[in-house]
Amino acid sequence: MLVARRNSSLWSWWQNFLQSLLVHSSPEGVSPGLLVFFRVFLTVKILSPELFPQGWLATPAVASLGVLSVMLLLTVSRWYRLALALVAGVSGYEAYSSWPFTINHGGLEFIALMLLLLEPPPSSETQVLRAGTLIKLLMISVWFYSGMHKICDGYYLHGEFFALEALGQDTGMGKKLAALWQFAAGLLHENTSLPLLACCSARQLGVSVAGAAFFIGLSWATILAELLLPLALFFHRTRYLALAALFVFQGMIAYFSGEIDFAFTAYAILLLFVPVLYRWTYPVLIAAYLWVCPWG
Repeated sequence: MLVARRNSSLWSWWQNFLQSLLVHSSPEGVSPGLLVFFRVFLTVKILSPELFPQGWLATPAVASLGVLSVMLLLTVSRWYRLALALVAGVSGYEAYSSWPFTINHGGLEFIALMLLLLEPPPSSETQVLRAGTLIKLLMISVWFYSGMHKICDGYYLHGEFFALEALGQDTGMGKKLAALWQFAAGLLHENTSLPLLACCSARQLGVSVAGAAFFIGLSWATILAELLLPLALFFHRTRYLALAALFVFQGMIAYFSGEIDFAFTAYAILLLFVPVLYRWTYPVLIAAYLWVCPWG
């Protein structure tokens, strides 16, 4: 009996805690107009690579333009659930066909579509658990989990991941990190030649003290940004500063890692936190995505 009461008390506390998080993360809610622009962005982003495989700047087929136009009209109409179901079907098929190499943000987009599709009508009594709020919490959890994963993985604690990338220079990230270290080393008057003594062994990497401090600092700056900036979104006093920092942070991730596609998805969700600007920020974001054309 005592155990049952304790479990009931814990469950009640968890419900109150979750409701508090939901309210604090979105005190003003997400307006229906804002969600319309968000749905339009997801529709364009998910369907464009399928309808225009050679890129938007290539000569588009009339049929492809027609399909996209019809889908966009459905997305902004009262039949938007039909459009969401079709777009979610495309997103789900992409995830299934690319398994087990499915990109992470593909799953993020699919879950966001399902939340929008399954959201109860506005007249429902469930006013707290709205799709827009849950999508924002989903994005917050993605960043926070990424930071926790870096801590638990152990590959970032002493800067090993960034150091190996920079020393190897086998990837775009590695070349950019190496250039960044060479710039920093020039300011510190350090030797920029950093030999890799023993990759994937128990021995230490052959870097200088300043080099070790540089890569460790870079690793922990990334970890702390992923852990603390999402949490700062829950508090009104730090929300807009955290939003600005996350915009910059996500742009840096896209530049160094080349994860441009994920950056656009993250930016679209971040804009849900800025409801007063959506009438021009989402069109700008969509135009930027079509111009960058990451699938081409």
